[in-house]
Amino acid sequence: MRRLADSSVNHMYLTTRPNAVGPNVPPHRRKTCFEAVRSGGHDPWMGLAGQPQCPLLPSLSVAHLGTMRIAAPFAFSRCEQPGTILLSCLAGTGSVLVDGVRFRLAAGDACIIPRGAVASLRCHESEVWECSWVRFTEILERLQGLPVCSAFPPDGIRSAIAGLRTEVIANGSGAAVRLWLELIVGYFSQLLRLSRSDERLCRVWDEVNGDLDRPWTLTEMATIACVSEEHLRRICQRELGRSPMQQVAHIRMNKACHLLAKTDEKIATIAREVGYKNPFAFSTAFKKWIGFRPSSYRTGSPSSTGAPSAELPVARTG
Repeated sequence: MRRLADSSVNHMYLTTRPNAVGPNVPPHRRKTCFEAVRSGGHDPWMGLAGQPQCPLLPSLSVAHLGTMRIAAPFAFSRCEQPGTILLSCLAGTGSVLVDGVRFRLAAGDACIIPRGAVASLRCHESEVWECSWVRFTEILERLQGLPVCSAFPPDGIRSAIAGLRTEVIANGSGAAVRLWLELIVGYFSQLLRLSRSDERLCRVWDEVNGDLDRPWTLTEMATIACVSEEHLRRICQRELGRSPMQQVAHIRMNKACHLLAKTDEKIATIAREVGYKNPFAFSTAFKKWIGFRPSSYRTGSPSSTGAPSAELPVARTG
């Protein structure tokens, strides 16, 4: 097999080039294609070269996503996954090997490939295998060791990824792109059952969501959770990969995104609704988290408003 990338801890191999075309190319390679959206930067994941970029992906801890149509003798292996990958089978049959355990993946099945796992994909002989995938970053690190295969209806996620990619290629508004992206993450959240969070945190976030304009403190949230401040920090870091105050900011920014996309309220009004008395401070915080000024997010396109900051609080784990 031909080596595509090499480092001391991260190797990836493909048996065929994924985008080969032309009349002299064998039939199985003509059937292999990828339609993806990537956040930018370098990731040797198959099929990403030349795919459209979406700078909003990191705001929801997504590195890249897409659909792939592959045929035997296609095979792909990676010794250490840099992030959690969720794979949904649309048609055909293939196999996934995760840390020495092999799963047969047919239409209506989904597979979780945990961060750090040794994994490989292989298309069965005489099959054309179609799958959708989303590769997350730090927010799903805690999923190590979970069962990795279950039933999952494929049509919704396939349509949502196609909608997102169409919007990105057309340089659609940041708000429209964000809505597609939230829908995609929501589909996979159902699969992962992320709602089974610590009950103490659920109480806290219910209170925060119901009173976003309140100047929340760590002491107040710890009181609601009935734990010490330090213990709340540890629980939040374990469950969400971020601190309690970062989670409050995350909730505020998600609410602001929704209001910008769904209402005609003035930005200053939205700022007050999500806890910012100063609209300039809100605009600065919004750009830090989402990558765009609120006005650009509402009306602009990703290509005309610039890329997000290199380090987003949503992706921090320290």
